[in-house]
Amino acid sequence: GTILSHSGELRTADVDITVPSPRMPIAITRVIGNQDTYEGPFGVGWDFNYNQRLTVLDPLTFPAGLQMPLVVRDEAENSEIAGSQDVLFNDGQGRVFHFVWKGTNMPPEYAADPLVQEFEYEGRVSDYYLPQRGLFNLLVKFKDGRFERLTPSGMRYRYTETGRLETVIDTFPANRHDLQYDRNGWLVRIDDRSVEAPRFVELGHYRRRDSDPDFVPGLDEVTSNSYLEGLICRLRDYTGRDVLFEYDAAGFLIKRLDVEVSGANGGFSGRAETHYDYVNCRLATIKASADGTPYVSAVNATSSTGEPVAQATSGNYGNADISIDVENSAKTVATQSSGVRLGDDSQVQRSFDNRGHVKSTTISGGGGPAVTEVRSNSVDGLLLYIMHPEGNSERREYDSGNPIFRSRANLKRITVDPGPRGGEGYSLTYNHDPRYNLESGPQVNANGFTINIRLRSDGRAPEVTDFGGGFRRTVLYNDRGQVVRTVDEKGVEHTIAHDSSTGFMRSRTVGDITYTMGYDGSIAAKLGRPTRISQPLGAPTLTTYDERTLPVGISRGE
Repeated sequence: GTILSHSGELRTADVDITVPSPRMPIAITRVIGNQDTYEGPFGVGWDFNYNQRLTVLDPLTFPAGLQMPLVVRDEAENSEIAGSQDVLFNDGQGRVFHFVWKGTNMPPEYAADPLVQEFEYEGRVSDYYLPQRGLFNLLVKFKDGRFERLTPSGMRYRYTETGRLETVIDTFPANRHDLQYDRNGWLVRIDDRSVEAPRFVELGHYRRRDSDPDFVPGLDEVTSNSYLEGLICRLRDYTGRDVLFEYDAAGFLIKRLDVEVSGANGGFSGRAETHYDYVNCRLATIKASADGTPYVSAVNATSSTGEPVAQATSGNYGNADISIDVENSAKTVATQSSGVRLGDDSQVQRSFDNRGHVKSTTISGGGGPAVTEVRSNSVDGLLLYIMHPEGNSERREYDSGNPIFRSRANLKRITVDPGPRGGEGYSLTYNHDPRYNLESGPQVNANGFTINIRLRSDGRAPEVTDFGGGFRRTVLYNDRGQVVRTVDEKGVEHTIAHDSSTGFMRSRTVGDITYTMGYDGSIAAKLGRPTRISQPLGAPTLTTYDERTLPVGISRGE
């Protein structure tokens, strides 16, 4: 749910606006954890996914020998402690990851990586970093001062010399997001370069109109309040739709107003609202109107360090009494347990390992016997073992010894033991390609059948899946990674034509049957929703949508 069981923190996320793309939609996801003391572009406690940033512990201001404790666990070797020249990566979603500086020579974890070689890191990179346990990303600093983070899937995130996110590059590099900042360093626009047509989201801010040369009428809002200056007031996409944000005088987000709808068919018109209430400057309640029933409302106790720890919740998500040690910490999490009593008097009790992963879950009450599920995780947070309440279990093996660091979280085998229920055990095995860590080669399923997967020559997507017995599926893609032709295991050919400017589907053919999509000038059409579909026989299907792209009318014929 919205309360973290090991800490009692209220944590929630909301997708504010989304813009379509062939593979990489622009989606603004806003996140808050009410134990965080962060203050960002959406006010106190809130962050969002495009606000990723790097902080370098520069030796000029953080000299060798100094240490910065990030997470203090039960033992020093389990803790996260940063040192000089390390990098702190804030993912924009409420988490900070520690990258350790490994020097100016390429570490062995990089050397065998085929993408490291393809992207010519050795000749372009000045500094190399490796992350804390549980994150399988690479981070490098280029000789021009910029940074790049490379994920297991081959996604690349590029950062400026000051650590601000500036570019996101897909595994198919024709897909790219570019970020623009103003003179204040505030993010003002995100462009999707995957298509030729304009595809963007603009971010409006509260500004001092007379003194801020970047003020844009109709996008930004005027303020003379220093607590509001720089906060995001509006998200506006290329169709003109916008989402609005309002704050109190102290800079706390108190209201979100969704895309305005016109109320088709006598339905709701206007902007749907979300209201946020705070207690002692920490988020406590989320609701749809100022006086409405909350989605969730937390009753908190306060720890000796000032952190709110939920003891009960109410609202549309359900009422519950929560038992979590108010003085819980990363250092003591392995010795603590938490409990929840739900409205039907059933109870859920959890215990944790020394990194906060759930170790056991026991459900009791509600008229049935108590049942327990047991789990164990690696130090990287990967699930190793799970025993279900009836005694059947699964063990998982990962490619943790792979010399290619980005491939070490790849699942190699699942072994299933039926336990006292009886029956035969079985195994599933997996193989992966090290470039983008996609399944490749022989894969054995639960029935013992081998399925062979062959990737494209560049490794970016599966091209042929051979099921054996003469059954196979082939797939072809365009340079944006969109499927353009498939021959399924029955031999039926499927083709899809995409508009070269917008990336939207123009036609789809199955065998000798073709459907053609048309797009009018409406907001929904600009967002990729076909307003006209022509079938091989009969009149076309016409669809109208509201501003949120929900269908409000469907008819056959002109």
